[in-house]
Amino acid sequence: GTVDPLRASARLARLDAASTSATIGPGVISLAGSAVAVPVHGHDDLAAQVVACTGSADQPDGRRFVGHLTLARRRSRPQGTSGAELPALSWCASVDVTEVTLVESRTESGGVSYAVLARRRLGPAG
Repeated sequence: GTVDPLRASARLARLDAASTSATIGPGVISLAGSAVAVPVHGHDDLAAQVVACTGSADQPDGRRFVGHLTLARRRSRPQGTSGAELPALSWCASVDVTEVTLVESRTESGGVSYAVLARRRLGPAG
């Protein structure tokens, strides 16, 4: 969603959360019809703390946050496809989450650009 970058950065600085772990995969998902991504699970408590801290849970159209790593973005759906033709991915991995990064994305004429606005190191795992 759209938030004030300075306000969100200042709020993230107040985050007091512990490191955790998350699982990447399995599977590939489509987000908003244009992003192809791998789902990320197991960090629900941390995500809830970030949402509470920054006040940015919902997208303007009511969509909820979905943990993911974007693999690619489609400019358009190939003609004659339903958009459901995503590759199978059985691989998954567990990763340690030791930092939260606030990233701003902008859709521009040349594509999507990303800028890191703030980082917050997490405390030791409990």
